[in-house]
Amino acid sequence: MTWRDYEADLDRKLADLHARVHRGAYRAQPSRGRYIPKADGRQRPLAVAALEDKAVQRATAAVLNAIFEEDFLGFSYGFRPGRGQHNALDALVFGINSTKVSGVRVRRNGCPRALPVCASVRHIAITGSPKAGRRNGY
Repeated sequence: MTWRDYEADLDRKLADLHARVHRGAYRAQPSRGRYIPKADGRQRPLAVAALEDKAVQRATAAVLNAIFEEDFLGFSYGFRPGRGQHNALDALVFGINSTKVSGVRVRRNGCPRALPVCASVRHIAITGSPKAGRRNGY
């Protein structure tokens, strides 16, 4: 079923979906399996969710985001709408460039020297104090 098909008599269908969800009678439909060709000739499996399942997933995500968004800290970026890894890296670069920090040790394990520091974020370790940095030889 396509969105255009579902749109016919939309109010009745949404009311029925809403009622099924609230009384616990809604059951997700099996995803359709498809294969996408890869550049090397192999195929990658892809699961395509049913239309009503997509609608229920979006509604559930909107409700959960509204409930839990206030509990997230300002520096939390994982799985939040409008806050992805690029936003986290931008905030980190801004913080590094605008804040005087002592005792920061950057290890670039296995990263080419041409990469910027922000590409090695997972290798940044904060030692806590300037003395700790000097004591550890950094």
